[in-house]
Amino acid sequence: MEQSGIDFGVFTCDPPLAGFYARAGAWLIMPDAVLIGSRARDALRSDTLGRVVLTRLFSSKAITAELEITHSTVELDLPVGQFWQARI
Repeated sequence: MEQSGIDFGVFTCDPPLAGFYARAGAWLIMPDAVLIGSRARDALRSDTLGRVVLTRLFSSKAITAELEITHSTVELDLPVGQFWQARI
């Protein structure tokens, strides 16, 4: 991911795993962020699923926008009912 040119990566996990990812890959826990599958009314959401959102900032652009990224709602634009294994 570091060499791919992306600005940042984001994913969710069960709360007990968040510390592992934070230590193993420098992923930041984003307590104020929410991932949503889409804007559809019944879209899956990280907050209602009890998931922790983590991010890793790769570019200087993302580092500059850290507060905006870590305190936001990120829409994944997935079909309703899908939330797992999303790539953006």
